[in-house]
Amino acid sequence: MNKRPFQNHFRTGDRWRRQDNALNINNVEIGSFIHACEGEMLYASTHTKIPYFNAPVYLENKCLIGKIDEILGPINQVYFTVKPQEGIVATSFRTGDKVYIGSDKLLPLERFLPQPKSSIRKKSQKLSRASYQGRNHKTHQGFNRKNKPSHEFSNYIYDNRHFSLIRALNLADFITELNGFCGIMSIFSSMKYCLGDPLDTTWLWKSITLMPLGWKKKSSLMGKELDSLADLVTFAFALGIRTLIDTIILSFFVLCGISRLARFNISVDSLPKDKHGKLKYFEGTPIPSSLSIVAIMAWCVRSGCILEKLPLGVIYENSFFEFHPIVIIFALSGCAMCSKTLKIPKI
Repeated sequence: MNKRPFQNHFRTGDRWRRQDNALNINNVEIGSFIHACEGEMLYASTHTKIPYFNAPVYLENKCLIGKIDEILGPINQVYFTVKPQEGIVATSFRTGDKVYIGSDKLLPLERFLPQPKSSIRKKSQKLSRASYQGRNHKTHQGFNRKNKPSHEFSNYIYDNRHFSLIRALNLADFITELNGFCGIMSIFSSMKYCLGDPLDTTWLWKSITLMPLGWKKKSSLMGKELDSLADLVTFAFALGIRTLIDTIILSFFVLCGISRLARFNISVDSLPKDKHGKLKYFEGTPIPSSLSIVAIMAWCVRSGCILEKLPLGVIYENSFFEFHPIVIIFALSGCAMCSKTLKIPKI
């Protein structure tokens, strides 16, 4: 009896069984069906990684339905299209249907973050020759752990912890914030002097503001934005209020506004947008929301609730800690502007 046909059949079945087991072990959910478009299926990615082009995709029952054709959208909201294989109709799927892909067909998100302009460090000579060929060569570049700009950029974009903005600032950034603080205090001192305060400390804050900060010898994404915004406050902005604690709280409010604008300038390209290219929401309250405080101040002036008649009165009057509780509104507004977890829909 010829046993070869049976052996071949057994081996073939064993091979398919191994593939079936591989599907059960290695396949992961990659997306959710949205709608059909020009004979292809559009999916919203549900995975933190990015799929390969032309990678095969499957249904939950391990049925092959097609291959990845295009990848769309910003890096924090990825969409992809699937070109169906013969016999698969794009309109036969329902919204929300899941699709699966082999876990070895996914790329880490870091591969798509901005790369530094400087040349990538030289590869170690101990690496095998094969590691420099094809995709492997690019993979080593993408996983360069010394890629500081990409890591720094991701800290501002993907860190959703509370006080993430404060966590991301380094010492040089805090010094730049102090530059803006000195500019604000200089303006406050000038206005208090005009109101009759015999102590003029404007020269002190102005001299600190003009001190060179080049000794920092350190730069950051946030620092570049803070420098220009802090200079705007230092040389071209004015506000004023009476007591010391009132002044400090209002300074905190202005610095929160500066930091919020700096973060927005960095992350605006990565925020989700609608089909017209407009932002879907703001991270934290937008700067124009401070107009609500202006409206409250206008109401106080119209009602005669000014000076000693301000709402909530004065606490610790005629002492070093004297302040008006109403200024807490500025502190709360500043915290809301810097929040990353607070999402305000754009109208």
